[in-house]
Amino acid sequence: MKVYGIALVIGMLLSAPLTVRAQPWPRPEDTLRVERIVNVQNVLPVELQPAAEATLTESLLKASVNGKYRTLLRQLEMPEDAQEYGAFRDYGLFTGTEWKGVTDIPKGYWVYAQPYWYIWHDLTATPRTTRSWSTEQLVGAPNTEQAGDVPTAWASRTPDGQAEWLMLEYAEPMVPTGIKIYETYNPGAITKVTAFTLDGKEIELWHGTDPCRDVQNIGIFTLLFDAKFKTNRVKLYIDSPAVPGWNEIDAVGLIDGNKKLHWAVGATASSTYGETTVEPEPLDKNMPLPIDALPAIHAETPDDHITRLENEVKQLQEEVATMKALLNNQQRR
Repeated sequence: MKVYGIALVIGMLLSAPLTVRAQPWPRPEDTLRVERIVNVQNVLPVELQPAAEATLTESLLKASVNGKYRTLLRQLEMPEDAQEYGAFRDYGLFTGTEWKGVTDIPKGYWVYAQPYWYIWHDLTATPRTTRSWSTEQLVGAPNTEQAGDVPTAWASRTPDGQAEWLMLEYAEPMVPTGIKIYETYNPGAITKVTAFTLDGKEIELWHGTDPCRDVQNIGIFTLLFDAKFKTNRVKLYIDSPAVPGWNEIDAVGLIDGNKKLHWAVGATASSTYGETTVEPEPLDKNMPLPIDALPAIHAETPDDHITRLENEVKQLQEEVATMKALLNNQQRR
């Protein structure tokens, strides 16, 4: 899967080596970046009073347990749960997929800050590994200097297997005025950009044809808009099959009202080439979880068990298909 291009062999002699996967699109030999700017005229208005946003900002911080958790996956409004769990509950890890009629719930760490359940992806105390072509590569400022299949950018698990999405999280809520997306390989596959209000609503900022589709180097998709609401989460939708090859993204910057660029502190994705089987870990074993507090959450019915097994079989089939594709590519070379 990995081959060295001529340019990278030269680079290897001068600095640290970079590994690259074979792709149909030849890598350019320069570091030219092409910026394409799109101005959005109308963003759906969101009626949130400043006092409400201040309360929601405080609630978000409280739900992170002062930085204990990072990368918000889902926010569920359930005011009735305060009767059972109080105004605040740091529940911990929950691996179920349904709660009170809400389905497709991601695995994560649950915190109840009335009236919302916040579901987090990461424990900040867990050391963050930096895998090639993984979501960790989306964190921070862009560091992929040359267009091409470079491991310092995110890539999906397969080049054209399915539509993909990326969720980016930023350190603090802000009223955004723009987004910069650094597309470093096979640019042009982004079809929609959304942001989440502090009460969990997903608001469309733009949809259409990615203006970087004809760019042969690093494409910078700059989206300018007037949102009028605070956010610290942005989601990108990617039509991967529409643009052949891995559609790699290095970084996504959020522009505030003072034109300052903020880089993501956390990221999740529909899939990643650097994917592993690592799941969110339980909290410290010396800190018992309130398992008895939510008995219904942990109960797995026979149907749940069958569904889980079917999903595991499907995942194994996808991994086998990927391995076969890799072997076929190697045999063709």
